Amino acid sequence: MGTLKGALLNCLAGMLLTLLVHAQPAAAPAPAPAAGPAVDRKDPVAVAKAYVKACQAGDIEGVVALLGPNEALKAAIRQMAAGMRGGPPGMSFEQMLMEMRFMPMQMGGETVQVDAKVEDKGAVVGFRVNSGFDQKIILAKQADATWAVQLVESIKATTKNHTSFLEMELTSMAGGGGGGEARQAMPGGLYKLAQAMQQYAAEHEGKLPPAQLWMDEIELYVLDRHAFRSEAAPDKPYGYAMYAEAGGAKMIGGQEERFLILVEAPGDLRNAVVTKDDLPKLKPVRPDGSIEYALANGEVGTLAKGVSWETVLAPPLPAARPGPEMDQSMFICQDNLRRLVDAARKYARKHGGVLPKADDWEAELQPYLDPGGRGQQNPFICPAAPEIKHPYAINAAIAGKNALDLANQDQLVLFFESKLNVPNAAGDPERDAADPPRHTTPGGGGACNCVGYLGGMGGQMAVPPPPPPAPVPAPAK
Repeated sequence: MGTLKGALLNCLAGMLLTLLVHAQPAAAPAPAPAAGPAVDRKDPVAVAKAYVKACQAGDIEGVVALLGPNEALKAAIRQMAAGMRGGPPGMSFEQMLMEMRFMPMQMGGETVQVDAKVEDKGAVVGFRVNSGFDQKIILAKQADATWAVQLVESIKATTKNHTSFLEMELTSMAGGGGGGEARQAMPGGLYKLAQAMQQYAAEHEGKLPPAQLWMDEIELYVLDRHAFRSEAAPDKPYGYAMYAEAGGAKMIGGQEERFLILVEAPGDLRNAVVTKDDLPKLKPVRPDGSIEYALANGEVGTLAKGVSWETVLAPPLPAARPGPEMDQSMFICQDNLRRLVDAARKYARKHGGVLPKADDWEAELQPYLDPGGRGQQNPFICPAAPEIKHPYAINAAIAGKNALDLANQDQLVLFFESKLNVPNAAGDPERDAADPPRHTTPGGGGACNCVGYLGGMGGQMAVPPPPPPAPVPAPAK
């Protein structure tokens, strides 16, 4: 992955994630709308335009006011937009950029309405986005004859994908994500396996592992046993099988490498393999009859029930470009932390899964650092505070531990922006975070510091504003 694309991927992954359509009540009357844009709610085109405008303006309340009657979902959107946190994407870079258009993140750029189809109970309003794709806003008529945006359906209609990057995280934030072992494997388990396959190939003359030993070969590249499980079948120790024809295949690199490498096939067999003849016989374990898969280019998708496997090889979506409003210094900082995490994972791979120790982590990582950072940036220098010699620290609570024994890695901070400013700084990501914070989240979300999660992604930790000063007591009379 190119350095710019990698930096954007890490940043956007901390911003994006959606809600399950099943969580939206269908028949209950809509409550009084929250404070939001003045719009005729009985005109679906006007509602769609107001939603797009609110997203571009970073107007969180304007966005939630135009959604259906799901208060838990609205609370999750407020939480996500105001204080972004990291999380694994499990989706392509292009889809993340598309999905970001549906959130109040001040993406900017020109969006023009191009069409509208209004029926009795539903409507679709199309927009042309100057970054290279068409955006669809799907609306449903409510019991009181007003119209509300259907967020999940809109995203999937825009990305032409059966899954949504936003869907899993906001559902979890809204209270529908469950917990325990199944949650630990989501939403990035299969994505992690696909990335590990690419890393393995990079160190083995461009070749993928042999199909009969694929799990044994990539386990130390994944460093997370939970990733091998499917959340759709948490009772099975293994959730995926390697496509036999991909075993030992030569990797070239790039989005054009769309050949199948992994499919969802929960069972008890380690190193499970499926052939081309096996694919039509796979039994879905998801309630909707879909099956997850991963391609050699790292793309993860879901094959809907009744759809042929041939659709997996469809041409990729055209790449979109980020808007000029994005803070490049924060991207560079996140790329620094991504490179530190990547180096720590490479170190662990060579040491049986054990992470570098706190007392000498800077020197220990030097042999494993990727030299191709954004603009050849020194990964030990934060661009927002170049005068600080040691801007980053390792999480002392997990330094020196075996990553194979650590759960919830996508939410477990390994490196963070620190106020300690000493060689081999080690501390607590919250107590020892940089103060004052070094960045501001897009969309006016407030001050934040960047972090690198053990799972391999970057993100931000929002810093709450200081409490108001205590009232001065009135002088005694």
